[in-house]
Amino acid sequence: MKVGLLISGGLVALALYALVKYNGDDVREVGVSATAPSASGLNVPPRKPGAAENSKSENNLSDVLSVTGSGKLLETLDQLNANGIVGTSQNIDELDARFRASKDSEVMLRLARLYNAAYFGTEDKILRQRISKTISELLRTETDPVVGRALALSHSRLVFDEYTKENLSFAFKSRFLSTDDYYGELAHTMLGAPVSAKSEIIQEIVGSKNRYAAEIIADLVVQSEKLEVSQQEASMLRKYLNEAEPGFGITSTSFGMIDAIRYEQWLRAATYFESQETASPANILMFNKLISVNTDPRAVVAVLLSSHASNLLNEPAYRTQLIELKQKAEVFIAANPSAYSLQDAGAQISRTFAGK
Repeated sequence: MKVGLLISGGLVALALYALVKYNGDDVREVGVSATAPSASGLNVPPRKPGAAENSKSENNLSDVLSVTGSGKLLETLDQLNANGIVGTSQNIDELDARFRASKDSEVMLRLARLYNAAYFGTEDKILRQRISKTISELLRTETDPVVGRALALSHSRLVFDEYTKENLSFAFKSRFLSTDDYYGELAHTMLGAPVSAKSEIIQEIVGSKNRYAAEIIADLVVQSEKLEVSQQEASMLRKYLNEAEPGFGITSTSFGMIDAIRYEQWLRAATYFESQETASPANILMFNKLISVNTDPRAVVAVLLSSHASNLLNEPAYRTQLIELKQKAEVFIAANPSAYSLQDAGAQISRTFAGK
């Protein structure tokens, strides 16, 4: 696999390895973090209020959905979920009526997702509360696991409220959500959760030892640049992430962009929490980890490919350490001339340093 460009430090890059479609079934879905990360089909950034206002027809959901044929209806619902709708009382009434009247699981799961779109299509607190409560009520009475899953994940990406944790727990116990779904969604809620709820969420995730949630947390740290936790919680999360350190493949020279992205985000998150715990600069902790003789040289290659390392090259205080890491990477790459992905990575790293 050729490495032709710098690794992005965020969700867009992680989406490369998630390989998830909007309505996919893969639980390994990484896409929306709570700043806007399961396979809900909802992993798209929350729409800005009124995102659909430029389309007059979308102001009346009843008119838009007045189409014949199930195929056309599914296509229309997919389009609405992709583009967003205006969250009005009339549109929510129409959405409620259609969901409760439908017996088609394919239609219902799309309507479930549309509640999420309507929520982010308004800033009206009363309407948002209504949508949150409605999804919660529908979830409790749903028996179809596909629809139940869609409802649970539609709600989990709303602004954190009194139903968030309870709905996820109910959906997990009802087997609407897989283990990765559940702990991944819990991780996503951390940014928006109040202090007391966040503490409980962290303890539950850490106790689970779920590796997928560890990837979500790493992504949240990179994306938000500041995940506020107590010193005790930082210590718990550091230990948790250290137990979930990602690798680079079966052979000693295996190297791919997927693994590089995953490792770079994991390391930045792990050192972030360590810095919160110890008050040491996160970048220095990262350098210390990478220069250690016990650290896989591919970890150095992965970090040097990242946009984060490229940005640090602009700071004189870090240049010496980065050059030292580059030398370590070059020795390893030179020793493996038949590992083409490593050779490509080395060429990219050289270009990056030459341009600084």
